[in-house]
Amino acid sequence: MKHPVILAITILPSAPCAAQQICLWEDPQGNKTYASVVVKGARKVRCFEQYAPPARSATPATTGPQRRAAEEANFPRVDSGTQKRRDDERRRILETELAEERAALEKAKLSLGRADDPGGDRRSSDAREVVSNHERNITAIEKEIARLR
Repeated sequence: MKHPVILAITILPSAPCAAQQICLWEDPQGNKTYASVVVKGARKVRCFEQYAPPARSATPATTGPQRRAAEEANFPRVDSGTQKRRDDERRRILETELAEERAALEKAKLSLGRADDPGGDRRSSDAREVVSNHERNITAIEKEIARLR
């Protein structure tokens, strides 16, 4: 009677380690399952190594201004001409989007006028929501353009 208890006491501490291993299981229908426990009726295809986080460096990590300076030194630089072209292209794209949103807003307002007919409560509500969305989009694009200048 003492032997099963001793056996259980020696086996249980090692059980969590074995349960942590992730394996690929395949059932008779070909369905694949990744699990850390035995999948009933499936065969084990393969198991995977556990992830081990990278070892910490013995040298202390730089913090604060030193770290920022190191990051800025390694940050890729773009010449001013290239950056100017990128900024101009961004502005052009935003202005195009703004014009399209304004046109869509006008179209939505026309739809709202037609949806406000008697008996069109649901359509009217939907049309108001569309108008509101376009107005928010216009505000957001205008703010983005203002940040560019």
